[in-house]
Amino acid sequence: MKNRFVFVIVLFLFLSSFPIFLGMYLERDGNVFGGIILNPIDGYTYLAKMQIGYSGEWIYTLPYTAIPGEGGYLFLFYIILGHLARLFHISPIIFFHIARIAGSLYLVLTLYRFVSNIAGKGLLNTSFSWLLFGSGLGWIVLPTGYLPSDMWVAESYPFLSALANPHFPVGIGLMLELFILFNQQGKKAVSRNFLGAVLAFLLANIMPFGYVILICVLFIDSIWNFINKRKFNTFYLFWLGIGGMPVCLYQIWISNFDPVLKIWNQQNITTSPPLLDFLISFSPAIMLAGVLLFTKFGGIDKQKYQLLIIWMVVCVVFAYSPISLQRRFLIGFYVPIVILASVVIDYLPFVFKKGIILIKLIISVSFISNLLLLFIILFGMLTNSPTLYISRNQQAVLSWLNENASRHDVILAPVDLSLLIPAYTGKRVVYGHPFETANADQAKSLVDNFYMGYLDIADQERFLNEYKVNFIVYPESVLKTKQIHQRDYWNGTYLVGDYLIVKIENFN
Repeated sequence: MKNRFVFVIVLFLFLSSFPIFLGMYLERDGNVFGGIILNPIDGYTYLAKMQIGYSGEWIYTLPYTAIPGEGGYLFLFYIILGHLARLFHISPIIFFHIARIAGSLYLVLTLYRFVSNIAGKGLLNTSFSWLLFGSGLGWIVLPTGYLPSDMWVAESYPFLSALANPHFPVGIGLMLELFILFNQQGKKAVSRNFLGAVLAFLLANIMPFGYVILICVLFIDSIWNFINKRKFNTFYLFWLGIGGMPVCLYQIWISNFDPVLKIWNQQNITTSPPLLDFLISFSPAIMLAGVLLFTKFGGIDKQKYQLLIIWMVVCVVFAYSPISLQRRFLIGFYVPIVILASVVIDYLPFVFKKGIILIKLIISVSFISNLLLLFIILFGMLTNSPTLYISRNQQAVLSWLNENASRHDVILAPVDLSLLIPAYTGKRVVYGHPFETANADQAKSLVDNFYMGYLDIADQERFLNEYKVNFIVYPESVLKTKQIHQRDYWNGTYLVGDYLIVKIENFN
């Protein structure tokens, strides 16, 4: 590997990690850096899943639901990370970032091998840096106040994936690894097929939507090769099915069999961005990939890039099909479109006199969104934004609950604090997340009505009994209204920072 590529890899790891250290450095006024810099609403749920393993458990139950049901073997990647964090006596948030950096390194090295094996080493100079640091043209619409997809749909872009969490880069890396193995037909078939089964098993557990995309792409590619070359890679696909299909079938079954997980599954709606946003956020790469797909530009041999073209088309079809989890199928989508765009770009100097200048312009504008995103994150850190930092009083409550509440106690707390409680204490809340709280709208409405004083004493007791609440956290805003009074079911009060924590009797 040349020194230039080593420098690019080191720069990628630095840029995707230095915001974490900067966030800790810029802590002030007692605020504590939360450790999640991209999409905290989802990021804290990964920490909550790690808390399950950190407590020594293996069964996944919804951390943000008061009465979670029996659960199942889901999200094992984060549960295992939690077990490892406990084994090595490392806090979950620190181990989360250790895994994220390791996963990012794995993704970068696999991307290098993928471009070399699938598209040829000749494209490395054009595509590698673009793949690692690029995104789209979303920065153009940012002044309007609209947040474009290339600043938050992290699973699609390598750089955003590395910023967000460990399982995005690891999942994309596994997809690339399995594509590479597919391309190495006839080389140690037995060991290759077995390795493929193992990696497929891991991918189906870590990123099931990536597994679905992988199988569809390879199946279509194999059918196409059979039609044109009378070759069909049956055994490799069979072993991928053996490795990953049982996992996916189990996930579908448990998500529809367990009553609570079924509610979560129905709530878990992740639609794709509007088409115009999609085109802007993946341009100019997707536009250039479209040139290769729909024209005979430069007489390029499209068959050479067949797998990448199929990958691109399959992702778009799934992303805009009438299903509730559309956006999840855009996992790694930036990879095929950038490589296909790089193929077109390499021909520009032969078509336009000033092709080299045009190439530099195209790639340069693809970096702006990520640069702006880093500046936005930096501004949030300089101002100690509540989306990035936990206040001194919130931290005091989390510490108190860690010391005084038991593992399966249910905490009634304001919504902003309820997002943090499962992530940093492993305790349950009545409402804390729009997807991972069962019957989220109903639970949020009850919590809001409770704190706004809309429930009379009988309704309060009925609500607390139904959700089996063990502790109530009253924020300063409610305390100032002087609308709360000692209740018969209170079994102890504790002033923690600006919060009043009330331990209540078990109504049952």
